[in-house]
Amino acid sequence: MARELPLRFLPLDAHVGALRERYGPVYTAATLPAGVYGLTEPVGTSGSATTSWHGPTYRRAPYVTCSR
Repeated sequence: MARELPLRFLPLDAHVGALRERYGPVYTAATLPAGVYGLTEPVGTSGSATTSWHGPTYRRAPYVTCSR
């Protein structure tokens, strides 16, 4: 996607403390390393674990979530 659209990542790691206070330890500080998505330097962000449950008829389909 970074080759087709200009991407901009905002540093969100400063908000992790407030997210953890409000929602508990599901949020953690994370880093997008330089080199991914065309980044020239690392960007701090927030992360959360996700679990995906699906049945035997599950078909993997690519998806992308974007916001403008």
